[in-house]
Amino acid sequence: MKDQTGDPMFGFELECGDAAVSPRGLGMAVEAFLKLLAVAEASDWEVCILSGPGIRLEARPDPEVEEGAVVRAGRALDRISGVVSARLEDVEAAVAMPEVLSSLRNLIRETGAAVALDTAVSAGMPQGQEASGPSGPSGASDAAQQDSDAAADDSSRLALPDAVGPVRFRRSYCTAETLSRVDRLLDFNTVRSFGHVRGVVDKVILQRTHRTLGLVDQVTESRVNVRFGPLLDRRVVELHVGTLVDVAGFIRSRRGRLLHVEALEVSSAEQGDGRRAYAGDLEDLLDPGFMGGAGPVESVRRVRGACRIHDGLKTGGA
Repeated sequence: MKDQTGDPMFGFELECGDAAVSPRGLGMAVEAFLKLLAVAEASDWEVCILSGPGIRLEARPDPEVEEGAVVRAGRALDRISGVVSARLEDVEAAVAMPEVLSSLRNLIRETGAAVALDTAVSAGMPQGQEASGPSGPSGASDAAQQDSDAAADDSSRLALPDAVGPVRFRRSYCTAETLSRVDRLLDFNTVRSFGHVRGVVDKVILQRTHRTLGLVDQVTESRVNVRFGPLLDRRVVELHVGTLVDVAGFIRSRRGRLLHVEALEVSSAEQGDGRRAYAGDLEDLLDPGFMGGAGPVESVRRVRGACRIHDGLKTGGA
């Protein structure tokens, strides 16, 4: 459900002032913005690019999006913004979005500018564990920080649906320094190693900016997210929910629990070739005359009659 005012729920601003941005920088900004939306499961939101100093991208939910999905995506965007700005020390969230961190890192390296992320948050949203340190970008002026503080109490620009309750506007800054803090958080709290996981597929996302397999680990029965690159698209497209697969790659774990896999190889572990069957594969499977020339309606009647006779024999009926 869309908020009543039509205001955006998420803003992404590259703070480069009046400096010109190269076409490459613009493309990288759009790519990072779309990856943020994809991780928050908000890829179906409406987006727009605003003119003015720097680059500003905004997103709002489509009117047809279910209200619960809007709330979940809004919370996810605020959580992601908190992680990349080092406002939240959320290891599991950081582990789950390596592509977002990489895109933001490349964008900031290319442009030398900080990224401001604006989120509409409900007063009742869980905020997680706040990290210590400044919330503004490194080197930001006092005036800019005051503007950000004032915006934190302004619910007119960004809003969640009315049913969510009171909302407020929050601005978080992503810089090279905050991303370095996220890297240190991951290095300190997780272990990265090469390994192998076998599990059953329970989710497949194959988009240009977001490629993920959800697996239920066969050993621990816990859920593991698997990220993969475009080179594995052809193999993944043959998989479906319920397929048993083997995944080899770099595993990120914490206290013995698998958090995330960066796949280098994905293969079906099903008996046979594991290929999905289509209607065309059933051609010539049965003799065309197996029903004695009866049409579809008569065929169904005969099958039902046979089932009744069979059930009568099993239960002793007439």
